[in-house]
Amino acid sequence: LINHGAQVEATDGNGRTSLSLAALAGHVEVMQALIDHGAQIETSDDNGLTALSWAARSGHVLAVRLLLKYGAQIEARDSSGRTPLHYALDAARDAIRILLSRGANREHRDKQGRTPLIEAASQDSRDAIKLLLEHGAQVEASDPDGHTALWWAYKNRHRDVIRILRAAGAKGAISIKMRLSARFM
Repeated sequence: LINHGAQVEATDGNGRTSLSLAALAGHVEVMQALIDHGAQIETSDDNGLTALSWAARSGHVLAVRLLLKYGAQIEARDSSGRTPLHYALDAARDAIRILLSRGANREHRDKQGRTPLIEAASQDSRDAIKLLLEHGAQVEASDPDGHTALWWAYKNRHRDVIRILRAAGAKGAISIKMRLSARFM
């Protein structure tokens, strides 16, 4: 299509480029062809997501690697202040590992003031929590309301997450009501 005049930077109704859509689907060969024909790596859609955010969100490790190889900004923020690492939390463990090994800020706060660890704890993303902790995430970091990852785990009744965070040294004060509700869920 490109050889017949298709525009590399054409967007859909949400402002997503062909590169972002290929990243979302994990079509690395298509991504490479688009990049070879001048696709802009950092073009963001209407919500501020770049191709790297889409690749991370869908857990396509090869797509993440390709975009990083071509200089994708690992700390690119969307309109909510979320980075590709935030989006990788529900995706493949390897996508998180790659982003962290390439220097993704494990303490970055989105516009709600939540770190990736807090976000992972609220979502019951155990693998993400383990990786973040292995890479030095601050277990006692809190959001603007003073709520830590442990608080969010109790609030959402994520028992396994509570155990993981406690084993990592989380000591936050949790009300008796929250402890009981987590214990008897």
